[in-house]
Amino acid sequence: MTFHLAADTRIAWFVIVVTTVLFAYLVRLNQLLTKTPDEVRKMSPTRWSEKLLRETYERIETNPITTKSYLHNIPKKLERRYIVTGGSGECSSSIPALPNYPTLAPPPLDIPPHLAIRRG
Repeated sequence: MTFHLAADTRIAWFVIVVTTVLFAYLVRLNQLLTKTPDEVRKMSPTRWSEKLLRETYERIETNPITTKSYLHNIPKKLERRYIVTGGSGECSSSIPALPNYPTLAPPPLDIPPHLAIRRG
């Protein structure tokens, strides 16, 4: 009977030690992730402040960003066509289908047979 009690005590101490070490690790990790390292602060010394955000908001309110304001930065249109294919659909497939909920899937494309890619 004494042997089982000693084994139970060892297991209890093991669980206590592992839990304490894990808790200490998580507390330290939280401390590290809640502040910006000095190396990063040196690379970007300017911090966002409430004043800067308000000034930027007011500037954009009075002088909004429109297509005309950056049209000169857009490259000239080329006579090229691209077919853009999507990813795995992981994002939209995880959204549950709700009644009266608009679907996120684009409508199917009707590609003429002479433009379709033939395989094989």
